Amino acid sequence: MQRLYYSFLLLLLCMNTNTFAQGVAEQESIWEREEATGNWGGLRAPFNNYGFTLELNLIGDVMGNVSGGINQKSVFIQNIDLKFVIDNEKLIGLPGSNILFSVLQNNGNSISQYTGDVQGVSNIEAEQAIRLFEVWIQQRLFADQLSVLGGLYDVNSEFDFIESASLFIQSSQGMGGDFAESGLIGPPTFPAAGLGGRIKFVPDRRIYIQAGLMDGAPASLNSAKSADFTWNNSGGTLATAELGLLSFGQESFKPQDNLSTRQSRSFIGREVSSDYRTKIALGVWSYSKNYVSDRYGTTLPSVTDNQNDKGIYILADWKWNPNPKKIYQQLSVFGRIGFTENEVSRFKSYGGGGITYKGLIPGDLNGLLGFSLASVQGSKLFQQINGQVDDFETVLELTYLTKVIPWLNIQPDIQYIISPGANLNTSNALVVGIRTDIAL
Repeated sequence: MQRLYYSFLLLLLCMNTNTFAQGVAEQESIWEREEATGNWGGLRAPFNNYGFTLELNLIGDVMGNVSGGINQKSVFIQNIDLKFVIDNEKLIGLPGSNILFSVLQNNGNSISQYTGDVQGVSNIEAEQAIRLFEVWIQQRLFADQLSVLGGLYDVNSEFDFIESASLFIQSSQGMGGDFAESGLIGPPTFPAAGLGGRIKFVPDRRIYIQAGLMDGAPASLNSAKSADFTWNNSGGTLATAELGLLSFGQESFKPQDNLSTRQSRSFIGREVSSDYRTKIALGVWSYSKNYVSDRYGTTLPSVTDNQNDKGIYILADWKWNPNPKKIYQQLSVFGRIGFTENEVSRFKSYGGGGITYKGLIPGDLNGLLGFSLASVQGSKLFQQINGQVDDFETVLELTYLTKVIPWLNIQPDIQYIISPGANLNTSNALVVGIRTDIAL
C-alpha cells in the first residue's frame, strides 16, 4: 500500500494540465494550482457556481516506533476524505441552507499497536473500511444568529475544538482524551459519526451557545466499518453543550493557508469562527447510561446502573502577531483541561496544551512549527480493569508543517510517549514520522 500511495503521488505530479478538456484559454501550472487535478478543464468553476463544492484529500502517515513501547516497527497509515457540499441557496433559492456528504477510506494500519499508547499517535488511524462518515442538512435563520443542523454528525467538528491545536498529529489535540475515550467506543466523531442534531445561537460574533443531542453508541464495540443509522435506548444518548467567548481586536487572524484535511474539516459548510484573537469555551457532556459492562465485559460492585458517563472541560486559544513588521507571522498558545466521572469513565482527567508559530523559519512564510503536551490520568475504573498501572500517560510532540506546493503539504513529526498505556511494564516510546497531505 505504501508503494501504491507514492506511485499515485508520482502520477499526479506528471499529470498534464489538459487532462479533462482541450482548448482552455489559460491553464494553471501544476506547481501553482490549488488542487492536484486542476480545474477539470474549466468545469470546476461552473460546478461551484451552481452551489456544489467537492473536496477530495489524501493523507498518508509513515510512522515508526524507533525506541521503547511494545515493538520497534514502522507502518503506513492512509486516509482518503471526500466531502460534497450543496449550497441550497444557489441550487434552489433557499437562503441559509446547505447539505454535506462525507465519505472516508482507511487502510486499517496502526502505530499505537507497537507503542502501546491509549491516546492515539495518529489522528487518521482507523479500521480498514470505506464508510459514509457525515450526512447532514443545516439551516441558518434570523440573520445567521441561529443555526440548526441534523443528520449523521461529527461532534468534534464544532464541540471541544481548538483551531491552533489542530496542527498536531497526536489524537488528543483534536478532542481531549477524557471525552474521546468516553462511552462505548467514544463519542460520534472520526471515524464513526452518529445520528443527532445540533443547535447554535450566536447573538453576537463574540459569543456563541451550542448544544447537541446524538446517538451515544455510533458503532458497535468490535467494528465501525459502516455508518450506523439506528438510534435506540439500548445504545444510549449523548448530550453536550458548549459556551464560547471570542475576542477580535483590531487584528483579524485568518485560517492558516496550509490546513490539512483533518484540520479544515470544521470550515466546510459549518458555523465555526477562526479569525478570533482569543477563544475561551466551557463544555459539558453526559451519556444517558454507563457502558462498563458492554465495553469491558464485566460488572463491578462499585458501579451502579444509574451512574452515567459524563464530564466537563474548559479550553482556551490565544493568537498574537509578535512582529507587526512581518504580518504573516502568528504565535498561538492553547490549553485544555477536562474531568470525568471517576467511577465509570476510562480516564479521570486530561490536561494538554501547546504553542505554534507561523512564519518563524526564513523562506517559509506559511510554515507552522508546533510543540504540544497531552496527558491523561487513569480513572478508578481504569485501574480496576487493568490492575496495577501508572497514574498518567503523557505525550510530547514536536512537528513542522510546510506547504511544498499549493496542493501538497509535508509534515515531519516526533512524539515521545511517557508511560505508554499507563503500563508500568512498558518503556517510554519514541515515534518518528512524516505526513503527506494532497488536495485532489
